[in-house]
Amino acid sequence: MTRRDRRDLEALLDAHATWIGSGTRAGRRADLAGRELVDVDLAEKDLRWALLSGSRWTRAGLRGARLAGADLQGSVLRGADLRDADLVRADLRGADLRDADLRGAKLVHRVGHNELDLPRDVHAADLTGARLEGARIARQALVGTGAIGPREHVCEGEDPFALPTPQASEPPAPTRPVVVAPPLDHAPRPAEPLPALALPVMIERGHGRETLLSIARALATALPELDGALPSIASAPWSAGLGEGLDTYEQCAIPGREGSLSIHVLIAHCDTSAGPVESSRSTTFGLALSSGARVSFGWSGAGRLVFAGGDRAIAERLLAAGVPCSVDPAGP
Repeated sequence: MTRRDRRDLEALLDAHATWIGSGTRAGRRADLAGRELVDVDLAEKDLRWALLSGSRWTRAGLRGARLAGADLQGSVLRGADLRDADLVRADLRGADLRDADLRGAKLVHRVGHNELDLPRDVHAADLTGARLEGARIARQALVGTGAIGPREHVCEGEDPFALPTPQASEPPAPTRPVVVAPPLDHAPRPAEPLPALALPVMIERGHGRETLLSIARALATALPELDGALPSIASAPWSAGLGEGLDTYEQCAIPGREGSLSIHVLIAHCDTSAGPVESSRSTTFGLALSSGARVSFGWSGAGRLVFAGGDRAIAERLLAAGVPCSVDPAGP
């Protein structure tokens, strides 16, 4: 590594330290994705949430490095010194860790305990598909990371990242008929608040990707303007980014015949000694029709959509069509 390369690396690390210290409001997130790094000593350095996917490390010194939440997917860390490194929530899927020294490395972090003295939250590195031949690490330390057995990453008994698995023994979900309501200008308005309906049995609670797409299908089925969106819901591309402070988001947009449907998931984080840790999720579904009408619904993951603003007549059409949602006439 040349002297100039070292200066550039030090400047990048300084900017990253500012980014972490300011809660992402200043500085710049370290991006070394795909880089070749030879004889680099980053012992004790703060690389939390750094972008390091596909990087190739030769004779890497990362002892005690703070790599919590870092993206190391597909990276080559063969023979790296990772003793006592913090790798909680690091993405190491498909990484090459052959002959690496991982003694004392922190891979799993359990937070709090409930009345049964079981951890409420488990945050783990993801070593699914990683190569670990010859790595120096106790087998027990890999439990919960996906390296041996399933990856363990839960919050109070629920894994917010896992997709719900349908039970083979359950009967198929009944087909809901599409009911076309009167034109928007003449939609009847109830005098009393409409009851909040529970979500269909086959739509799981939570913010798993498949759960959100199931709700999107229900919305698109109920509105003829969005029927063109149904074939593309499963393959809709998702994007992710940084929100305010340590928060992040995931979102996707699905076009229909005469409108579009969007899903926006806000992921709140709190700062801990192990780096930013997810604390909650909230999802917003937005509908925009070519007529100019718009409506949005909030989804807390607790069992129902809640009207959040926009054209109330569309919300009433959805409710009449059997889409479970809460519409309060006295609301926004």
